[in-house]
Amino acid sequence: MGHYGIKTKTDLEHLKDVQKRLLGEDSPHSNPQWRKEWLPIIKSDADWDGDYLLDLILYKLEKMLLHLERFSDEEEKSKEKTLSSLKRAIELGWQIHDRESDKIVSDFFDAHCSTTAVGKPGGLCSAHFAWDSDGSKKQYEDLIRETDKKRQKAKNEFFLLIAKHYESWWD
Repeated sequence: MGHYGIKTKTDLEHLKDVQKRLLGEDSPHSNPQWRKEWLPIIKSDADWDGDYLLDLILYKLEKMLLHLERFSDEEEKSKEKTLSSLKRAIELGWQIHDRESDKIVSDFFDAHCSTTAVGKPGGLCSAHFAWDSDGSKKQYEDLIRETDKKRQKAKNEFFLLIAKHYESWWD
């Protein structure tokens, strides 16, 4: 056991019960097309961080958008309102998932800070950070704070939109 946080047989049995509930006889998940489309995304889960859940949500929202744009039989005014809220949620999801901001922060760190491992090889060690200037360290901290603030604002709006519209986006 121990794989992906499953520590006991009871944990594994619980997950199997959840699978049965989600994959009932009339479940779309038993459809081969569903498996072909979703399994590559699902298999990419390494339980590293919350991005995985966001990946699933974004993929589903993008699929819904394509479907609604092509096949919706809603009245035009209602359809535009639905599409607008769905597009906004997708935009916010990609802001949360923003790798470019992470790269900017990482590149700034690499350009202005050097790290040295302190300790015995193979034993406990710590890292020593040497900034090229006190101003660089402050700029780095400000950059992280700004990036986190933007991401948190996007998260708040994203999940509020989902809470408000998730039932209406399906039709």
